[in-house]
Amino acid sequence: MADNPFTTFPPQLHSTTGKITAKTFVQWVASLGDTAEEVFVREISWVKEPHFPSHEYILLTFSDNSHPNTSDDTTLRLERDTDSWFKIFGSWFRSNCKDTVSISSTSLTAQHSGDRTIACITVNRTDIDLRYIALLLEVVRMAADEYKI
Repeated sequence: MADNPFTTFPPQLHSTTGKITAKTFVQWVASLGDTAEEVFVREISWVKEPHFPSHEYILLTFSDNSHPNTSDDTTLRLERDTDSWFKIFGSWFRSNCKDTVSISSTSLTAQHSGDRTIACITVNRTDIDLRYIALLLEVVRMAADEYKI
């Protein structure tokens, strides 16, 4: 059985933000080969920060096929941010988006104090692995490069 792929998460995560770009994430998943199949999405949460403008993000909690104990789970935080919040003042402001991914040991440590879960679903399938998430991120990144509020 292969190792948990999250042990090789890109070293850029040690930067000051703790995030990598979605493009780097997609490249990392592609480099994993069959190891990407070792983990599957167990839970998906939509979370919102309390301040204005209110930032929202997705949490994906993965379980490991070889370690069914939930204490071995890993959570990815998927975010779409902008280089300028002037977009909220009108449609004439263009703003490029920045899609990022960060990693945490639990969904609670992936959130900031005061963040509120809007919706959460438990996934009862074991075939939605890292490759599917990478594919979705790549499609969104290529199709929507402008941040729209």
